[in-house]
Amino acid sequence: METEKKRSRLKLVLFLSIGIPVFLVVLAFCGLCLYVHSISDTIFPNVSVFDFDVSGLTREEALQAITERRLNDSEARWGATQVTVSFPRDMSFTISGEELRLRSDVEQAINSALSSGRGNGPVMDAISYIQRLIDESEGESFEVQFWFDTDALRSRTDEFALDYNDIFAGNTPRIYDDRIVFVAGAGQVGVSASDLYALVLEGMVESLTNGRPVEITYSLPQSAPNITELESILGELFVPPLSAEFDLETWTVTQCVVGVSFDLDAATSLLDEAVSGETVMIPIVHTPPEISREYLESLLFRDLIARSVTRVDGTTNRLTNITLAAEAVNGVVLQPGEEFSFNAVVGPRTTARGYRLAGAILNGEPSSTIGGGICQVASTMHDAVLNTGLLVTERRPHSRRVDYLPRGRDAAIFWGQIDYRFVNTMEFPLRIDVEIENRRLTVQLFSTILDD
Repeated sequence: METEKKRSRLKLVLFLSIGIPVFLVVLAFCGLCLYVHSISDTIFPNVSVFDFDVSGLTREEALQAITERRLNDSEARWGATQVTVSFPRDMSFTISGEELRLRSDVEQAINSALSSGRGNGPVMDAISYIQRLIDESEGESFEVQFWFDTDALRSRTDEFALDYNDIFAGNTPRIYDDRIVFVAGAGQVGVSASDLYALVLEGMVESLTNGRPVEITYSLPQSAPNITELESILGELFVPPLSAEFDLETWTVTQCVVGVSFDLDAATSLLDEAVSGETVMIPIVHTPPEISREYLESLLFRDLIARSVTRVDGTTNRLTNITLAAEAVNGVVLQPGEEFSFNAVVGPRTTARGYRLAGAILNGEPSSTIGGGICQVASTMHDAVLNTGLLVTERRPHSRRVDYLPRGRDAAIFWGQIDYRFVNTMEFPLRIDVEIENRRLTVQLFSTILDD
């Protein structure tokens, strides 16, 4: 009997020692289940949204916290979301997230965070709660997704590609005095709207991820040199060099021509090596003629072939008459084979033309006549001519010896009766220079004497 009582007490002790802890555990778990149920509007431990820990926060608290702390970063990131694509010819395409109506799903991410670990019944929810509370690896992190208007992006990229290609195609070669300016690939290649769209789309994602603007360089497709266009320009531009010549009819110097051209092979190589959109300078070659106009003109009247100087004595009227005749003859040019006539050049000696009454020799006797004294101009000229191979075709000496030249070197003239004439037998034009200064009359004959 006593033994039975001891066994009953032992069983009771065992029951109480095991049952009470189990009861307490069950009671505690039930309490946990009730607690988890009571916090159904809060987020489980170790749950984050947009890299922000929202554990224990209600939906409204999480939204406010993200908006205040992290969404500000997001908005700054949105504001910095921008893509710029640079193109050859110093053009660029820029578009921002704002232009594409960039938006996010923050509220949806918070709703997902609030549902995380729930929905499997009170027991499983409580277990999930304990697991996430104890082990961080059991938690979850929710990213905020972003969207933008891809239709707007495609419209913008299509429009830019069309405009750029129109402008790029209009970069026709420009021809200057010293160069031809080409834009490699102009009119042959252009921007692909689809490639630009894909490039900007990728840049938008990168810009949003990194929180800063993105710059991209667009490379146009490589083009081959337009040989036909180069040959056409060369055909329009080409001018062969042309030397100046003497016009044997007028004895004037023709205009020389500087040659204009460019190296077609070198130009082709330059364009072949250039990337599309690059400006290529092709030098224009100017080839001087073998004989320039300036050189031939420098030959005319280069050599002094004769010179004579006489002293002008007598009255002021005589000096005036000699000065007028000298001015009439000065600068006269005779072409090869042309004859000089003193009377034809000087013209009639009249008071209306400024000539005065002065001493002269008429019929061997001293006399006075209008224009008296101008024989000294013809005589000084004849004295110079005698030192050349020029052909004198008319000359009459004075009936009395003159005191300004030796006998046989003078030439008498009288309007309408006596003239002094000679022919230019030189191969080049002849110029007669006459000057009177300090009563010294100087006649100089200039032409060209060529060496062998």
